Amino acid sequence: MFPRHDQLMRRHALALTIALLACSPWSASAGDSDPARVLAPTGKLRAGLYSGTPTSILSNDERPPRGVGYDIGQELARRLHVDYEPVVFSKNAEVLQAVAGGAVDVVFTNATAARAKDMDFGPPYLEIELGYLVPPDSPLKEINEIDVTGRRLGVTAGSTSDATLSHDLKNAEIVRATTLKDGVALLAAHQIDAFATNKATLFEMSEKLHGSRVLDGRWGVERHALAIPKGRDAGLPFLTQFTDEIKASGLVRGRRPRRTERSRHAVDARHRFPDARNIPVMRSLTMSPIKTVLACLVAGLLSTTGIASADQFPSKPVRIFVPYAAGGAVDVLARTLGQSLSKTWGQQPVVENRPGAGGIVASQALAQSPADGYTLILVASGHPLNQFIYPKLPYDTFRDFTAITEVASSPLAIMVKQDSTIGNVKDLIAQAKEKPDSLSYAMAGNGTSGHLAGELFKHAAQVRIVPVPYKGGAPALLAVIGGDVPISFNPLPEVIGQLAGGGVRALAVTTAQRAPQLPDVLTVAEAALPGYEASVWWGLLGPAGLPPEITEKLHQDVVHALADPVVKTALEKLGASPVGSSPKEFDAFIHAEAAKWEPILKEAQIKVE
Repeated sequence: MFPRHDQLMRRHALALTIALLACSPWSASAGDSDPARVLAPTGKLRAGLYSGTPTSILSNDERPPRGVGYDIGQELARRLHVDYEPVVFSKNAEVLQAVAGGAVDVVFTNATAARAKDMDFGPPYLEIELGYLVPPDSPLKEINEIDVTGRRLGVTAGSTSDATLSHDLKNAEIVRATTLKDGVALLAAHQIDAFATNKATLFEMSEKLHGSRVLDGRWGVERHALAIPKGRDAGLPFLTQFTDEIKASGLVRGRRPRRTERSRHAVDARHRFPDARNIPVMRSLTMSPIKTVLACLVAGLLSTTGIASADQFPSKPVRIFVPYAAGGAVDVLARTLGQSLSKTWGQQPVVENRPGAGGIVASQALAQSPADGYTLILVASGHPLNQFIYPKLPYDTFRDFTAITEVASSPLAIMVKQDSTIGNVKDLIAQAKEKPDSLSYAMAGNGTSGHLAGELFKHAAQVRIVPVPYKGGAPALLAVIGGDVPISFNPLPEVIGQLAGGGVRALAVTTAQRAPQLPDVLTVAEAALPGYEASVWWGLLGPAGLPPEITEKLHQDVVHALADPVVKTALEKLGASPVGSSPKEFDAFIHAEAAKWEPILKEAQIKVE
């Protein structure tokens, strides 16, 4: 006997599991001697959960609670040695409000720049494809058939799908459901043509509506991570190490349905679910249970023996840390570069956003990683300057890293809200001089290119404007759009898309020459301050001790990627120029940048205590 179709669906959709969570024991660092007091101040860990989705919690009277968010929260409470209290909400918006207000201590949710304003995220744990569920007998076959006049698309109110598709879809009508259950009801009544969310949830919804199906393809991805209320960032190092350990010891995976060439039923199932890699799990981390066990058992061996030769590199996914929030310039560049590198490597690099402390959180994680080429970081201009801004770094800026290549460089832009009373650079200077310290500017963190450009502007214009650090360029720009701060200094790749949307405008660019992408925007030097010039660069680093042959292989692969017409076009549209310097040249450049900016930073007295 073969399993019925609905059984296959259930196995396939709900097999998001966490395996071998206790494979390697947790050992807190000296700085995290009592993370329980920070992360669970009431003495119990209250986890906010969204009912009805396998990425959070599924529960009924017949089975015990299960779900990725539920299981991760339970394991986190165990390691903190506190009681676990799951707090279940019927609406996703209620969960987000609860963590933002401190009513719960942790939530496992999609990490977005907008949400990062209200909560602090650990590193991404799970990447899930976004798709569409259509009702029985629907004529729709492809996702590009959705955005058509007359189509009605359902989303959960306040969800990522709501925010994204409300902006991206030009023709289809958005219908907002209060809960996922309401979404199923709308599909069943044919009041909507499709429902959009992550595919893990879509497969779960499909079990409640017989004959419904998930369309092939994807329109985006969600990157889920643990999040904590603002003001508890002292617990982020523990949260980061916890996430790293459960990712290493228990990989989320999808199970294949049983197959047989002799069974028509099994062939039908195979047609619907051709491979575990096609369901909404992190593709690069899809593994069979046996492989997961073996990976855990031999992890110590792999971390010390390295790789056999550059010819075999990479034989597994390469992780690229991004020290800032998703949507910023570094994130955009890393993902653009990753798409081209995947053609050379035969597998997609895994980009992980690890924002915090001007890039120090991600840099420390890299410095502690094995020197085997499988963990890298894409840093920005501020990386060699943090040593002059922070009293003590958990690594040495030069000795603990291997320079691979400078990837690209770009101007920055001074941004204001579309309806701002600041009309141009001269207006900005005049307002700042009239009321010193009354204006503020947003930037991606202390010591970042935006911070440096802002302080250089203050020095050249002889004005006092208060810097406000955010955990990335995207949150900084969102602060301007939302009216929280009047201006921001952002690398061009962060602003091109927002300029097209019309919510902001650029007062000037910071380089000596105008940006080809914004030919009508003056330079700061043209507008008001002759001689002013600042730019941002991005480069790839590995841990100290990276084998020379692997370093050179990575350099050549990046150079090859930068020559890819797709990458070149993407960089041009973003306002960035490719570089591709050698490891030796990049190492010398980093040292020169530190020497250049050290006296300026000291004069400006930029310090973070």
